[in-house]
Amino acid sequence: MLNSLQKEPIEQAEQQAKEEAYKDVFADADSFTAVQEFDSGTAASWLSEKGYNADIDEAVAALDKDGKELGYVFTITSHEAYDGDLQLALGITSDGTVNGISFLSLSETAGLGMEADTDAFKSQFAGKNVTEFKYTKSGAASDNEIDALSGATITTNAVTNAVNAGLAYADYLKGGIQLMGKCTERLYNGIVKENPTFVQMLGMCPTLAVTSSAINGAGMGLSTTCILVLSNAFISLLRKVIPDKVRIPSYIVIIASFVTVIQFLMQAYLPSLNDSLGIYIPLIVVNCIILGRAESYASKNKVLPSVFDGLGMGLGFTIGLTVIGMFRELIGKGCVFGIQILGADNVLQGTSGVGKAIGDVLAAYTPITIFVLAPGAFFVLAFLIAFINKKKCS
Repeated sequence: MLNSLQKEPIEQAEQQAKEEAYKDVFADADSFTAVQEFDSGTAASWLSEKGYNADIDEAVAALDKDGKELGYVFTITSHEAYDGDLQLALGITSDGTVNGISFLSLSETAGLGMEADTDAFKSQFAGKNVTEFKYTKSGAASDNEIDALSGATITTNAVTNAVNAGLAYADYLKGGIQLMGKCTERLYNGIVKENPTFVQMLGMCPTLAVTSSAINGAGMGLSTTCILVLSNAFISLLRKVIPDKVRIPSYIVIIASFVTVIQFLMQAYLPSLNDSLGIYIPLIVVNCIILGRAESYASKNKVLPSVFDGLGMGLGFTIGLTVIGMFRELIGKGCVFGIQILGADNVLQGTSGVGKAIGDVLAAYTPITIFVLAPGAFFVLAFLIAFINKKKCS
């Protein structure tokens, strides 16, 4: 009973101490919010792999009054102190500069290790933008050097390594966030901003030829997506190996290899779709979308962003082909993905009540056959692009 009564005040005191430490190392911040990408288990594993004997217990982002991120504050526990663990708050600005340190827990020897919690020692870290600190007993001569505490080398080492762990993890965290942001941007770019069908008007041969039905459009789009992702990944991996003078032939060989694999898989497991798409499967080799992404992006960027670039462009192409196929199939045959929606024998006619009444009305529709023929592809594509341009202008 006594323990439960004491627990809440203790937790409140600890939280208040943390908030004061956060403010101490980031006086410019108006508020602090948890870093969503932070996971203590992942951080512990990563720090252990890098040789740091420290844990990052919490990570918060320091924000100004407008909500702009100023940097990070980490709560770090070092296991290298002389008399048990020590815990400190470390503030790091967005450009990697140490803003300051503040101790949350320190129980070293009085007059020796406890001198770490003095302004004279802590101020040595503040305002420094370095990759790693090291301590010296002969007088600090550069920004990355810290004067060791007299008679407390172990404590100095523990504090220095804790700060170094925070600096290393800040770079890791920032790199991961930037990478995911870049990957997300690549997806959005391919699906919306630079959609290959409706914006760039690329790959028009398969767009116009195979979209007589939604399933054909989806099949062609997904096949192209697989090849885009695989070729982008492989070309990115080899970007520093392929000689510049033979890069285009090399790209074509890589793309052709993946097209052959995809075609064999379709022949084995999706023979009807393979027959419907016909010659346009092997012609993916010379699809300008794939070669264009290889030359303009995959050959200049790392593997993961290149994969997401291929995925974004492929999904954008798939959406474009599927939408065109849906419109053509609906208007020209009265069905979508083989399901009869308009015209005689539509799905609603098999129901009862209001559904059947609606189905009987829809049964009066007469399919406009030209939309599943070659001219229909031009009509639907033109109308869709005109609609998209109208929406952009408005």
